[in-house]
Amino acid sequence: MPGLCIHRNRPIGADLQGFRTPARFMASHTGADLAGLGKITMRHLAFATALGLAALSLGACATTPRFQMPSFNPCADVSIGLYFESLSAEIGPEARAALKGAARQTRGCNVKSIDVLGLADPVGALDANQKLSEDRALAVSDALHSLGLTGMNLAAAGETGSVTSGGAVAPLRRRVDILIRLERRRAPPGS
Repeated sequence: MPGLCIHRNRPIGADLQGFRTPARFMASHTGADLAGLGKITMRHLAFATALGLAALSLGACATTPRFQMPSFNPCADVSIGLYFESLSAEIGPEARAALKGAARQTRGCNVKSIDVLGLADPVGALDANQKLSEDRALAVSDALHSLGLTGMNLAAAGETGSVTSGGAVAPLRRRVDILIRLERRRAPPGS
């Protein structure tokens, strides 16, 4: 099992050259010829062999690093996508809850920028979809402003990019993508 655990610059599994697979073990202990067994049984034995080798490799590793919790960054950037009903720019209750959560995450941080991008699917006329994506971006901007966030960079792509080069409609394009870039507040000088 190369790559699972390195010991003395060799994979632990490298020491298992003479290891008996379950098929060899069963044949040597029962005298049975396992070649005549069905494909399912041999497949199970192969799986058991791989699983056994993995367990041996992991169990034999005395230098396995301990799990370390990733450090929590309370001012990590926030990226969310809010979805809309077809031909609508009305923010639903789930989307409002997501916006409130995003606003809570900005507490105690400096907001460097907020990018709001309105999108639309290709249903309807090109001009109407552009206007709809603009209305969606504006609705989200207003909602964020009501939550105390300001300085949004608004953009609207309409239906641009909603159809692949092969002509397939890209799913879930009735949305607004939001990226809030945050940074930790610096301590005032002399504190």
